[in-house]
Amino acid sequence: VRGSEISRCFGLSNLEAAPYILDIDLDAFHSRKAIRPENPSTLHRLIRNAVAITIATEPECVEQLWHDEDDRMDSEELLAELMRHIDAAL
Repeated sequence: VRGSEISRCFGLSNLEAAPYILDIDLDAFHSRKAIRPENPSTLHRLIRNAVAITIATEPECVEQLWHDEDDRMDSEELLAELMRHIDAAL
């Protein structure tokens, strides 16, 4: 909803109407469930429609912001999971 409001301010019918670079920060994924959603269709659509993808690994931030202490992933594991999403989407 918020993305739709922002895109209308720029005269776009929706957020994905114009070419975009998908900028992903691995520290935005705070749990294994976040990087492995039950339905990854939105993530895959964003990947497929992006003209480019950038990925910030930031290992220290991933470690600090991780929520599940009993099931930790580091930035290398998260990157591998994200690359699997990119492969699946393309």
